[in-house]
Amino acid sequence: MTWSLNEIEALSRKAARGAGYSWGLAEDAGRAVRWLEARGLLGAETLADHLKRVDGQDLGAFTPDADSWTAPGGTACPILAGTMLADGMAGSGSDPLVLSNMASPLLLLPFLSWMASAQGRTVGIAVSDTAVTLSPEGTLFQTKGIPSPASAPVTLRFGVDPAGDPVAEGLRSACSADTVAALNIFAHRTYAPATEESRLAGAGAGLTDND
Repeated sequence: MTWSLNEIEALSRKAARGAGYSWGLAEDAGRAVRWLEARGLLGAETLADHLKRVDGQDLGAFTPDADSWTAPGGTACPILAGTMLADGMAGSGSDPLVLSNMASPLLLLPFLSWMASAQGRTVGIAVSDTAVTLSPEGTLFQTKGIPSPASAPVTLRFGVDPAGDPVAEGLRSACSADTVAALNIFAHRTYAPATEESRLAGAGAGLTDND
């Protein structure tokens, strides 16, 4: 079964909010998952796994410092770090830029793509012995399959020449039903509890017999 990218983006946004992210960061998470799924990458599954790991924890412990790019808890969140990078907080600092321990680094790719577009320069990413390049036009180049480890060091290099094959964009997500179910668990936390009035209003005829 496949899903529309709109469906997956909306579900991912609600799931991230249900796991404790602000609505603004949840919007970014939803867009990031859409970007990954459009390129055949495991965005939704990676987000579901990431939310399970951070659920109930203080997100401040996962927020990296903009100078050292390390987080107080030891592992940086890709949504928090990615938003900072996309907003230009890395500036024109050291090249390469090393992110010593990034949780779910696959989720970082869309933010780096937006960073590349905003700054008009390519961004090369090395993670788990895989080289990936993002062009300012939003094209993803890869030399081999992109892994999705739970955490790993990430090295960024700027202005590099794209290497590898461009990844085509699709219009549907092929994420599994199990992944959708896992995201729904978090998304349901954003729904208001049903009242007797709302239950009747949503039940068609309610107590009125129209036959």
